[in-house]
Amino acid sequence: MAPQSPRLMHWILLGVLAVLWGSAFAGTEVALRSFSPVTIVAGRVLVGALLLICYVRLSARKMPAGARQWRWIVAMAIVGNVVPFYLIAWGQQRVDSNIAGILMAVMPLMVVALAHRFVPGERVDARRVSGMLVGLAGVVMLLGVDGALPWGGNGSLAGRLAILAGAMFYAVNVIMARLAPPMDSSATAAGVTLVAAILIVPVALFTASPAGNVESASILAVILLGALATGLATVIYFEIVRQAGPAFLSLINYLVPAWAVVAGGVLLGESLQATSLVALAIIFAGVLVSQRSECKLRTSAKPQVAAAGTN
Repeated sequence: MAPQSPRLMHWILLGVLAVLWGSAFAGTEVALRSFSPVTIVAGRVLVGALLLICYVRLSARKMPAGARQWRWIVAMAIVGNVVPFYLIAWGQQRVDSNIAGILMAVMPLMVVALAHRFVPGERVDARRVSGMLVGLAGVVMLLGVDGALPWGGNGSLAGRLAILAGAMFYAVNVIMARLAPPMDSSATAAGVTLVAAILIVPVALFTASPAGNVESASILAVILLGALATGLATVIYFEIVRQAGPAFLSLINYLVPAWAVVAGGVLLGESLQATSLVALAIIFAGVLVSQRSECKLRTSAKPQVAAAGTN
């Protein structure tokens, strides 16, 4: 089905998706009060997988079949779920949720660079290079905020680099999903989260140390991360791609970091320096310059990107 012109319902769904993904950074910070990063990842993908499998069954869809498809699913589970979820949660032990959200804004720039190498027809021209350089300047500025660079002494550089690495894995997953064989999008998402749960839950059971004083808010945060930011958000994500198209969905790259800043301030009382806001504006400018008005990755034939959100 060809994408429709965006309607009011599509804008509402886009706003809901931005809230779900943008709030995930604050949710992770709350979960970190009681749980280790690996436990948080295991909990959210397990809950998300259960929800998505139920959705696939209720909607009469079929899970992917064939060894080739499942090889891609396993690869996307590792690259698009397990590794970036862990890196971001680990980084947020050292970085406020609003800064984490801003750092994730660089993902579209990473996609542009990777697409040049791996996606036929996606070439980097002078305009895109300029956009990437502008975005890089914003990242460098953000890494230096609050003395995060090595000479600053507060030790937050490692956390910020971990979150940037998580954004890189998300970008790689977008390219992988673009090159993967055709599969039903919702069923693929269910398979990806199921494999992620199978891989990470045993690791959490054997490596995570017992939690001491577990807060009920942390338990609720993990459940909501799985049910909303992973499960429900993925369903909404694919509905937007199917109905309004990936170009319309690309607006989420601007909404999620902005909402992460709002959620961090309202829900957690996090402060944000003016320099961080300037860095966010510079990164956004780089994304705007580097992207065309149409979707950067033409996924009309394969809208099965299985990256359970940008967080």
